[in-house]
Amino acid sequence: VVEALAALGAQDVLRAFVDTDREINDPVERAGEEAVLNTAVRALRGEDDEAFFQRLLELASTRRLAGAIELLGTFRRPEALSCLIAALADDLARMAAEDAIRQYGRAAETALLAGATERIMQDGAETESSRRRRRAALGLLLEIGGAAGLSRQQRDAWCLDDDPWIALAGCRLALACGAPAERCAAIRRLLDMLPAVDWQVRRDIEDCLIEHGDDAR
Repeated sequence: VVEALAALGAQDVLRAFVDTDREINDPVERAGEEAVLNTAVRALRGEDDEAFFQRLLELASTRRLAGAIELLGTFRRPEALSCLIAALADDLARMAAEDAIRQYGRAAETALLAGATERIMQDGAETESSRRRRRAALGLLLEIGGAAGLSRQQRDAWCLDDDPWIALAGCRLALACGAPAERCAAIRRLLDMLPAVDWQVRRDIEDCLIEHGDDAR
């Protein structure tokens, strides 16, 4: 029905649907509702008024709605970045959030740095969602070329992190823009990690060592 309405150009009907909050307690029904809502939101691509932006921000913040997150990236407004960074912690929303953040390019660097640094602790340990956010934020920092603006102290902290994926990302950052001594330290850290990590991390470490073999000399 939503696709038919979109084909007919019934934007006002779709907007009314997207703007209406519906409380659904049954998790199966709620999942179906969110799938339809995602379709409706995506059908409204191109709408650019302030009310629509604020509704997208609300849906992305409270419900981690992938369609809303995708469209927020097209606005490239700074006030949406904190919401997009938070969505990196959500397994279902992460890919949409990464794509949205990529549209900002280097303008997202400061927000990504905050997302890669902030830890959320519970019972004396960092939560898994906090780790997921930091991993994704670091990966995006590498991707957009934001490594050069970081201090060695920041890179060292990530290199020594007890999460192997974060440590690997920190080493990649060091190898991307560090001085020779820092690059050598990153290589040693990667070699020290090899015996203690699972096969997925080990494979990526080995690829990194092959790519940066000259820094080991």
